Amino acid sequence: MELVKVDDLTFSASSGELVFVNSAESFGRFLESQRDLFHRQVEQLQRIVVTQCKLTGVNPLSQEMEKDQGTC
Repeated sequence: MELVKVDDLTFSASSGELVFVNSAESFGRFLESQRDLFHRQVEQLQRIVVTQCKLTGVNPLSQEMEKDQGTC
């Protein structure tokens, strides 16, 4: 397994998985970056849903919720 060091974090180059964290500070930066990524992805999903709703007149998430409830 080839390891790549990036900003005090060590990653597996083949899988992209976090292998080792050198300090609490670098781990904190890693958690913060993951939190930021998560929030950006949620915002992007919200924009997609709003756009799809405007284009089709139907909320795609409500359709999924109805489908899930029908299978229970």
